[in-house]
Amino acid sequence: MTVVTKDIWTIDAFSARRYQGNPCAVVFDADDLSQQQMQMIAAEMNLSETVFLLSPSVVEADYRARIFTPRAELPFAGHPTIAAAFAMVETGRFAPEQEPAIISQECTAGLIPVTITESGLEREFVMTQLPPRFRDAGIKPELAAEMLGCKVDEIGSTPIQAVSTGNWMLAVPVRSAEIVAALSPNSSLIAATCAPLDLNGVAAFSIGALTADCSVKVRVFAPHHGIPEDPVTGSANGGIGGYVARHRLLGDPPIRYTAEQGTELGRDGRVAVEVDSGPDDGLVVRVGGAAVKVLEGRIAV
Repeated sequence: MTVVTKDIWTIDAFSARRYQGNPCAVVFDADDLSQQQMQMIAAEMNLSETVFLLSPSVVEADYRARIFTPRAELPFAGHPTIAAAFAMVETGRFAPEQEPAIISQECTAGLIPVTITESGLEREFVMTQLPPRFRDAGIKPELAAEMLGCKVDEIGSTPIQAVSTGNWMLAVPVRSAEIVAALSPNSSLIAATCAPLDLNGVAAFSIGALTADCSVKVRVFAPHHGIPEDPVTGSANGGIGGYVARHRLLGDPPIRYTAEQGTELGRDGRVAVEVDSGPDDGLVVRVGGAAVKVLEGRIAV
């Protein structure tokens, strides 16, 4: 019996060091795979996300990406976007003709441009996410504290809000980086709370970090997607960037900062966040970082 196989890589995003940042599986030439096959492969890989590279369906895009957690397809996610752009460049499917280069990713949420720059041997990939949207999820500090495993007075004073730059998350401000590091989340309560509200997880963050080169600390929990804690989350960091700008937590935009995430999982990552004022009183959010290949092979379908 003939077995169909596909080239597959794993790439650590938001780090230039292997075995740090967030690992993502990238499956190439996936046009002939069904949604069921993609979901089965994502469940088999059992990473936060697996991204499948397909031919674009619109002329403005260089490629199309479908992104799956172990349990569901997402319209957009950050670290698979970084991993996909990295894979397109490394395999020569996209050849930068100028510095910086811009590659356009088509995904369910829309077109995501990724700017690629090089500094020495390291490339940085910076995606312009969708304009941030906000809504009240009806979550009180008492429930947020119970979900995160902290005291009510350790929740910040700014609103608990749902925010999306392509992927809805619950943004929960926490009063210090030390509290964020010590969180002990209640996975079953997070899942039971987020799923009915169409939220993909809870993003807890603080202004202030535990390392000198960072200004924000982030942890993200998405157990109903099979992700008890995500190592480094590009979409959540984009949403948090929009939140930080909207509530002037680091001053008026434009703002620039580096966020730390993944330390508690031994997957230390760095996320560069930029937020500028946009048209119609909106915000433009850019999120970026490095990437490195860890594994390449073939997977049977």
